[in-house]
Amino acid sequence: MGLQQRRSPHEAPPTLAVLGRSIIEPEVFVLLPKQQPGAGGEIQ
Repeated sequence: MGLQQRRSPHEAPPTLAVLGRSIIEPEVFVLLPKQQPGAGGEIQ
């Protein structure tokens, strides 16, 4: 199984989840406000 597009809550399979962990250096947070939003208004 690969990644799937996000579905509405009533169609989403309840047994699947995507989890991730990241260690981010504090300097990154200074740069975030300067980034342009990408797809869905999120910072990519």
